[in-house]
Amino acid sequence: MSTISAFDVERHKQARLKAGARVVVNREREVLRALYNRCREWGKYEGDNPAVKVKGVRESEGRLRFLDPDEEARLLAAATAPGLRAIILVGIHAGLRIESEALTLSPTDVDFRTGLLTVTSAYAKSGKTRRVPMNRVLRAALAPLKEMATGSTLFVSRDGTPYRSIRTAFETACRRAGLRGVSPHVLRHTFASRLVMAGVDLRTVQELGGWSSLDLVQPYAHLNPGHKAEAVERLVMAPAAEKVPTDLPTTPGQDILVSRNRAVSLAAPVAQVDRAAVS
Repeated sequence: MSTISAFDVERHKQARLKAGARVVVNREREVLRALYNRCREWGKYEGDNPAVKVKGVRESEGRLRFLDPDEEARLLAAATAPGLRAIILVGIHAGLRIESEALTLSPTDVDFRTGLLTVTSAYAKSGKTRRVPMNRVLRAALAPLKEMATGSTLFVSRDGTPYRSIRTAFETACRRAGLRGVSPHVLRHTFASRLVMAGVDLRTVQELGGWSSLDLVQPYAHLNPGHKAEAVERLVMAPAAEKVPTDLPTTPGQDILVSRNRAVSLAAPVAQVDRAAVS
């Protein structure tokens, strides 16, 4: 593993791109990155992770799929496997990547004293630890799981073994709920979409979801078409604008001087100008 450099990974990426494997090369890079992280966690490797230093390839945005409240209710009702409902809620209310971040949570990563959910750097896609505040829905879902946890993993299946994947159980739940085009990653899309529609700024969404750049969050911006209008409307609400008149002359070529208290036409005789108004 120590013989593989970031240059080697980049060279592989370029070769795959020439072969037309534009999307697959991103998945290969993610698997390699996760492999290095896991070996470092197990104490089998102590060097750098070369995959972290190689940028992924931009993929087509496609259709942004997220759950509406009715779809969420149907999915949760159909999620009968142990822990599956809580895992789904972690995706929707904390934005965690299911297999790499949610399923690797340990009981100690859930802190009810601080109200924070911790994604450690070993499992975060960005390679950096991040903490996400838990809302009351997530607290209620995770409290019994943490109380019953006996091992190092928060989510376990019926036989007590840690979840490695929820794909089969998730697909079954979607089928029961009558949902189409829904994958576990849609839960993360739902998290970001709802934050944006609630008026949360994109920078905060980026930090909560652990996206490496603001560009990756930009596709969600259109979900709140009113945020730009609201932003410029705040200029009218600013203290300095409270006394600016709105019935200014509109004669072409007439310059207007706006003071704090009134607008004074520069075309007016000097004697008529209220000195107090322009002081």
